Amino acid sequence: MPEHLHSPLILIKMIVRVTRRSMIDDSGTSKVMLMMSNTRCAYCSRVIEQKLKNMAGIVDISVSYLTDKILVRYDPSETNTQTIRESIEKLGYETVERH
Repeated sequence: MPEHLHSPLILIKMIVRVTRRSMIDDSGTSKVMLMMSNTRCAYCSRVIEQKLKNMAGIVDISVSYLTDKILVRYDPSETNTQTIRESIEKLGYETVERH
């Protein structure tokens, strides 16, 4: 690692810049928040997360069985809310879109 990158502050600034760029570059994506039921543990969350990560058009996903929420950022030219919900429901979990 170059000498000037040994400072933790410099590394943090670099990470923040990359994160900001990523957020700015994500134009054209949509977000949907779904409420889910029938989840009882972290394994349930992982099953849903893995299924959606493998779907075309999914940009980012966050699943929490503690709050029963799924937040999905997706490319609307490749997928839609209905397809996302159907994929989750095929796994045996019920979903409701939260507005």
